[in-house]
Amino acid sequence: MRSKGRWIIGTMLLLASWALSANEVETVIVTATRTAQTVDETLAPVTVITREEIERRQAKTIVDVLQTVPGVALTNNGGLGQVTSLFLRGTNSGHVTVLVDGIPAGSATLGTTPFENLPLAQVDRIEVVRGPRSSLYGANAIGGVIQIFTRADASSKETSLNAGFGSKGYRNVSAGFVSAPERGVSVRFSHLSTDGFDSCSGATSGCYVDEPDRDGHARSALSFALGRRLSDHAKLDVNLLYSDADTDYDGSFSNQTDTLISSLGGRLTLDPSERWRSLLSVGQSTDGAEDFKDGVFSSRFKTRRTFMSWQNDTMISTSGLITTGIDYQDDQVESDTEYDVGSRDNKGLFAQYQRESQKYAVQGGLRYDDNTQFGGHTTGSITVGFDSAADRRFTLFYGTAFKSPTFNDLYYPGWGNPSLDPEESDTVDLGYRAKFSSGRFSLNLFQTNVEKLIAYDPQSSAPANIDEANIKGLEVGMLVTNDLWQWSGALTLLDTEQLSGRNKSRELPRRPSEMLSFDVTRNLGRYSAGVAVRINGKAYDDLSNSTLLDRYAVMDVTGSWKISDQWRLDGKVENLFDKDYATAAGYRQPGLGIFASIGYRTSP
Repeated sequence: MRSKGRWIIGTMLLLASWALSANEVETVIVTATRTAQTVDETLAPVTVITREEIERRQAKTIVDVLQTVPGVALTNNGGLGQVTSLFLRGTNSGHVTVLVDGIPAGSATLGTTPFENLPLAQVDRIEVVRGPRSSLYGANAIGGVIQIFTRADASSKETSLNAGFGSKGYRNVSAGFVSAPERGVSVRFSHLSTDGFDSCSGATSGCYVDEPDRDGHARSALSFALGRRLSDHAKLDVNLLYSDADTDYDGSFSNQTDTLISSLGGRLTLDPSERWRSLLSVGQSTDGAEDFKDGVFSSRFKTRRTFMSWQNDTMISTSGLITTGIDYQDDQVESDTEYDVGSRDNKGLFAQYQRESQKYAVQGGLRYDDNTQFGGHTTGSITVGFDSAADRRFTLFYGTAFKSPTFNDLYYPGWGNPSLDPEESDTVDLGYRAKFSSGRFSLNLFQTNVEKLIAYDPQSSAPANIDEANIKGLEVGMLVTNDLWQWSGALTLLDTEQLSGRNKSRELPRRPSEMLSFDVTRNLGRYSAGVAVRINGKAYDDLSNSTLLDRYAVMDVTGSWKISDQWRLDGKVENLFDKDYATAAGYRQPGLGIFASIGYRTSP
């Protein structure tokens, strides 16, 4: 790793050593193996962001909380609602599988997920699994898997209200209702809007037009959840998430987009015996956008994904578990732009074996995908864990993954290349984690090689399989908590290199070489205060490394007052020192921002 990151490593390791004296951190359930596990049991590098953490940080968007996760880099085209790209472990923005309550989300034309339009008020928790998971989830999971769970907890009756306001005309309101447990119904509504600011810095970069106006954003969202116990051995869950957004921006061909995101899924869980569990899932997600130029319609894109899965978990001993299953996914494109091919489907067969003994653990997976466009593709992974002492675990992982070209890569008029092959990767990961009396510490070293990387080829003026890339990285995570303090931190060091093509030996764009986030909160009874710092190293905005994105540091401060058991008042100052910075060339980031909110929650 680069020497300029050594001081960051030293700081994190010092904080980790301080964690040795810290009270028990509650174990969180995760689904890195498509089966229920605790953080202590899983062999994968996992970060779980809970509802409690979201509220403590006073986050406004999913982007706000994801940027504190090890291995995650985010770029944004200038504030709330603007185009946001996520790079997990240095891989491309399309190299991550995103699920909403188990249903694949995102655009089949772009190949990415619009995190900027996913509502945070409806989110219960987010699980980020770092490293390839194609052996379980199929295409796209080269960098990892992000699963978003909506707020469906009907364990107690509850009514909640929240309203907030802030700089640049920011406003939000949300309301939620949870029925009695025996009925198991949860409904939540939210609305967020901002007048925005002029996000594009001029006509020479970024949007390449000069439109000196405010780029506002408004989004309304609704979620619904139903959980019903059908019998002692059967349970039905239904989840719906719907989001409708309107965003202004600067652009030559369009400067306003109306977007619609929805995810509807149902799961039937059967537990015929203590050794066998069967899960049948079916759902559909939609990602649509209508573009306008100065109020005049210009284009329409809509993709629809239909998903079905049958999974069976079978205990073969007191410590062994075999998981087998079938996935089916159908992608459909609806657009006024004519695509030569507008649909495809994929069938996947997968199997996984897990075993845990007193000191050792093993997990192995194998999957075969049959795609109507690309034929068969086999991926696999193997992980071995060794416990050197109580609550100390070493892991060694090897896995392969692949990504299918998007509809835009293949068929967009004047751009697509129908001869593209899927991208392929292999990853090695060495990990260590420890749990202490009041905290956790984790460290992962990894290397990923990506072959047939899809990039723009100037000679053909189209995307092509011209590049190979190598990514080396170090991730460090830390959490310490007690009755008075909570400390958390995440460090990522990346070394990316293009191994072939016209940009050989240059870095991959928009991947900062160093990323550090640090957060501390002090509990003062009914009051609390916190400070969060985020530091990003330099990055380049393009494959040729001709445009530099400079390093920056941003500080936020928060305060909270629990007025009563039901009422709470929150306040936050973002970018305290009004730092001028950019995560994408030509696009400004918000300066100093002041926000306040008041919330009401009643429960028995």
